[in-house]
Amino acid sequence: MLLLKNGQYDQALRDVNSRLDKKPRDRLLLEELLILLLANNDLGVRRDVLEVQKRLDAVGAGRQLLMDQSKNRLPQVRLQTAYALGALADPTSLGVLKTLAEDQESAVRAEAIHALGKVKNARAKGLLMIHLRDGDWRVRAESADALAQLHDPEATGQLLRAAADPDDYVRMQVRQAVIALAAPSQVDHYLDAAKSEVPAKRIAAALALAKLRHPAAVPLLYDLLEDKGSEDRVPLAQSLVAMGVNPVDAQFAAILKSEKDAKVRELLVRYSQTPRP
Repeated sequence: MLLLKNGQYDQALRDVNSRLDKKPRDRLLLEELLILLLANNDLGVRRDVLEVQKRLDAVGAGRQLLMDQSKNRLPQVRLQTAYALGALADPTSLGVLKTLAEDQESAVRAEAIHALGKVKNARAKGLLMIHLRDGDWRVRAESADALAQLHDPEATGQLLRAAADPDDYVRMQVRQAVIALAAPSQVDHYLDAAKSEVPAKRIAAALALAKLRHPAAVPLLYDLLEDKGSEDRVPLAQSLVAMGVNPVDAQFAAILKSEKDAKVRELLVRYSQTPRP
């Protein structure tokens, strides 16, 4: 059935739906429909996959058939399976998702890691940290986001090491994860990263320290803003403002005067003109 051509596939889908109209709780028909939908490359069928699985749950069929598709030889089936397990956030799917996270297809790995973030099981942490070094940027980005979903600050060290990723989007996801996991217990990691020669590491450390309102954040934010080559300088300015720096401070005034980035300058000007109690 999974090898049906488009016309045959559409006909098979109509046939099984027609039979389900007469027997809406028939387990075998629902399972047949689930297999057909999982074989579809169209992302638009994902809602239908979840609906059919919920109907299978309602008739007591469980989710074993869905989990078994993690071994299907067709990549699109494994991809759709990973998505469905993540959307269902089924804690019993951890083992299956960890297997899919090692799939030879990078798209499947990325989807499985995204799903692990939805499941939020701490036992996935080691695997996610390993995949921060995956060869595919999507997998690395999803790994950073999934680690943030685990709410475990102990991942901070590995995330800061990944902050120098060559891909812009991955660096952004890593930075957001570092900020999301900001915790006093990780201050030593931030202070070490603040000494790095890699701007992306210093930026992630500065923003995490600023979130904690740690005094070391202010000089670091100043230094990064003075470096006109620093990437994503708007959040740096926002963090400096959030730290409550006095707008008449000489260093603040010097940065404002030399600032060329319109968004950063607008933010700093607005802050400098805000009345203080």
